[in-house]
Amino acid sequence: MDLTNFKVEGTFSSIEMDGRHRDLHNNFRFSSLEYNIASQELTLLWFRRDEDWVASDDPYQLKIVFSSVSLFKVKERDAGCPYTEDDYLSTIGFIGKDMLQEMEGFAYCNPSPEANHLNLSFESGFAVKISASKATCIQV
Repeated sequence: MDLTNFKVEGTFSSIEMDGRHRDLHNNFRFSSLEYNIASQELTLLWFRRDEDWVASDDPYQLKIVFSSVSLFKVKERDAGCPYTEDDYLSTIGFIGKDMLQEMEGFAYCNPSPEANHLNLSFESGFAVKISASKATCIQV
């Protein structure tokens, strides 16, 4: 997967874009995902949290758009977990393509031919696994 304009940081809960740290766990709330079957495009959407610690110059919205999606899996949330945990990203990272069933694990910040599945897990247990030709982050 080609990350065109961002990278996953070593904290495994943030991305870096244009030299700026974007904390997807603390400063942004996950809002939605949309998968367009016809175009093989997946979009993940976050909004800036309205909290005192969040910098006012953080973008209002972050979108990560995956193109030419070849793998898209989701794992259900933990039914016993409060819904308030659904919008908190827990981890983001790459995992080996041979670990297709693993939905929450990760090992790498950067994709490689051997580790090209991106796993995102949320505090509620919800998880997403993606393989795509490229991913682009859009700030609004």
